[in-house]
Amino acid sequence: MPHRFKAFMLSQIKTIDIAKWLEGCEKHEDPGEHFILKWIKDNAKDYREKWFSSACSSCAYWESCGHQCLSQCDKHNELQPIKEIS
Repeated sequence: MPHRFKAFMLSQIKTIDIAKWLEGCEKHEDPGEHFILKWIKDNAKDYREKWFSSACSSCAYWESCGHQCLSQCDKHNELQPIKEIS
């Protein structure tokens, strides 16, 4: 579970960064911290639900495309459990 939460948080940060970049391109200026706080207030709950129900939350390739929260993906590959060292 800790891995899934870390993956979720990093994917959410990537999603926020993309949204902030797009907003900056549209306004021709950095939207700043206010944009990030507003995104969290307006979108974080829905993003969390979408991400944890997506195929991305259990995929080995979540770092490259997990921010998309896909329900199906051609390159989806289940994460392999970490083996304990004895």
